[in-house]
Order: sequence, then C-alpha cells, then structure tokens
Amino acid sequence: MNQPTGCGAIDELLGGGFLKPAVNLLYGDTGSGKTTLASMTSIDVMKAGKPVYYLDTEEGFSRKRLDQMAQAAGLEEEAVESLFKLYEATSLVEQHKIIIHAWDEDANRDTPGLFVVDSLVNHYHKDLLAAKQSFLAVKSRELQGRLAYQIGKLLDLSSKYGATTILVSWSRSAAGRSFQEQQRAKMMEKGELTDIELGLGAKQYDVIGGRHLEYNSKAILRMISLKESYERLALLEKHKEMPTPTLVLLSMSEAGLAGAEKEGKRVHHLDSYYQSLIEEALEDSRPRRKRPGSSAAAINRESKER
Repeated sequence: MNQPTGCGAIDELLGGGFLKPAVNLLYGDTGSGKTTLASMTSIDVMKAGKPVYYLDTEEGFSRKRLDQMAQAAGLEEEAVESLFKLYEATSLVEQHKIIIHAWDEDANRDTPGLFVVDSLVNHYHKDLLAAKQSFLAVKSRELQGRLAYQIGKLLDLSSKYGATTILVSWSRSAAGRSFQEQQRAKMMEKGELTDIELGLGAKQYDVIGGRHLEYNSKAILRMISLKESYERLALLEKHKEMPTPTLVLLSMSEAGLAGAEKEGKRVHHLDSYYQSLIEEALEDSRPRRKRPGSSAAAINRESKER
C-alpha cells in the first residue's frame, strides 16, 4: 500500500507514494526539500480526513508555509487546524518521551494516518558531538540504542494504525565522515572500539542515524539541491518493490515540489549524466579543507579575489 505525497513525479518514482504501514527515510542537505515533501504528504493525508502527528525537533517548522501549500492544494484551514498535530522536542529525552509515550496514548483517540519526525537525528547529532572522546564509544552505543528503540516504536505504531511513517534525516558532510574515520582509527589503536557503527552515519547510505535507521526503512529517498538547470533531484536509493537507483527532477514553487520532464519522461535511471550532476552538487556542499599554515583571514581574502 502507498500514501501519495502530493507530488506526482515522486509518487511515480515510489510506485504510488510512501509505503504504509512502514517506515520511510527521507534525507538530504539543508534546503533540499525534505520538510516541503513531508508537509505535502501531510496535506494529502489530511485531505483524506486523517490526522497527522508531526514532531519538530529543530524549532524551524513553518506553519505559515504549511497553510500556504494547503491552500494551494484546496484544503480548508479548518481541516488543518483540527487534523495537524504539531509536537516539539528540544532534547533527545523529550523526543523519546513523545514517540514512546505521548504518541502511543494520543493515537488511541484519533487514529493518525501519518507520523513524521523532522528530524530524527538533530538532538542525537548534538549529543554525540558533545561527548568527550574518552566516552565516545559508550555514548555512541547509548544514543544508537535510543534511536533504535524509537524506530522500533514507530514501526509498531505504523502497523497498529495502518499508517505511514516518515523519518527525516541529514546527509553526512565531508567533515562528519572525516570525524567518523579519525575517531574510529584512534579508538581501534587503543582497543576501545569493537563491533559498533561509530558516530554519525549508516554503513551503506550517506545518512546520519546509523544501521537501525538504514535497515528498518523500507524506502530510502534522498533529496539533493542541484547547482544548475533543475532546482532539485529526488533519488530513490532503496525500495522493497521499485527499481533503484532511480530519480526524478523537481522544481519548487509556493505550492510545493513539482516534477519536470526530460526526454518525455519523469523517472530516470541513475546514469553517468545524472551522477555527474549529483557529484557536482554534493561537492559544492562540502566544506573546503583548510590548507596548512593558512589563516581564516587569508582564506577570506582569497575568496574575495576569486
């Protein structure tokens, strides 16, 4: 079964929409369209008369933007008021309580059609980076365990209510990957690291959140902001029914995301042309390495001269 997203091109890519009852992973860099797509899916669920449980962990959710897209989709403001349940968490502890306890209790009253956590990894990421190096392995196990428990609970809730779950995460930056590799090497030398996925990311996908997030997501969709031509790209990296890797090109408007045709079709296989577009976009999003002996002022001067 599928839950339409409100974007025809992405629905075609996903074989009808996000999977249900299941956990779907939506990830990418800042500004790539993750929250927009989650909001569009929320609107489609509310148009069917079902409540949406939306957890904002980044204190950045725009109700004005949701209302704007809802109006463009023909959804009455009163319906949004009654069906959109916004929760906020300012720590991983609060996030845990909402997912494990509050949603379990509240869902008994109104049977939600969609659960969204945007993002799953914000507080996890902060807590991990704040940990002292000597306690990093222990902290990593603790935080991974907490996320795994939350994901398991969301799987149960999805099954219980026949709902879709969308977990929003971030792509790992070059700095994040470097952090992971350096810390792993140091801890391997000291014999402190055994069989854990240390730090920020999953093993196969370029996503923050770890192996449990990777394994338990039945569909994984990556959003990418492109440098030129089309504004954005949605890349399907994992799906239990649809071929991968496949992609659609997207544009953004007040109404949300819309697909763009190229060569008479919307869904494309990941070939060398699209791979080069993606690599160019991701290269621009990676922080540049500071050269030895160069100061911040010197780098700034060099940037202005270019």
